Amino acid sequence: MKPKRLTWLLVAACVALLAGLLASWLVPYWRERGAITEFERMGVPVFDHSDLIYTPVGIHIETGGPEWLREIVGDDWMRPFGRVRGVWLFFNSPENPLGSPPSAAPPLFDLLVRLRNIDQLVILEGQLSESELAKLRARCPEMDVEVYPRPPPAAAPTEDDPP
Repeated sequence: MKPKRLTWLLVAACVALLAGLLASWLVPYWRERGAITEFERMGVPVFDHSDLIYTPVGIHIETGGPEWLREIVGDDWMRPFGRVRGVWLFFNSPENPLGSPPSAAPPLFDLLVRLRNIDQLVILEGQLSESELAKLRARCPEMDVEVYPRPPPAAAPTEDDPP
């Protein structure tokens, strides 16, 4: 084999290796951002994790990157590198401002598996099956899962009820 051809083969192999490594690092971020975008389309608010006490329903993200870099470029530019800390979803519940998810929305489980390393998941009973919860727990063993019972439907007003 000629030395020139060998050099080009080595360069091509290095470029392919770097592209593969870069893709394996970026694909999880890309999948997570896509899931967060779908949640936003469904009306789920996305909050900075420091607002956790004041905003219980939504996706809570801890801003990524070092503090000095966030000061230079801003939190919005560093948001894709943030870490989802908690997902609190209460669709179809009286204390939920979200209402029902749109009928065209992907299943909740399909969106949740695209999120990396969730610390806390809070949902209502029946939003995920037991097998789906088991798969999520296997994927994120440190995840704290809270499943609240679904509240009873509100009773229809009767004629005897005061206005």
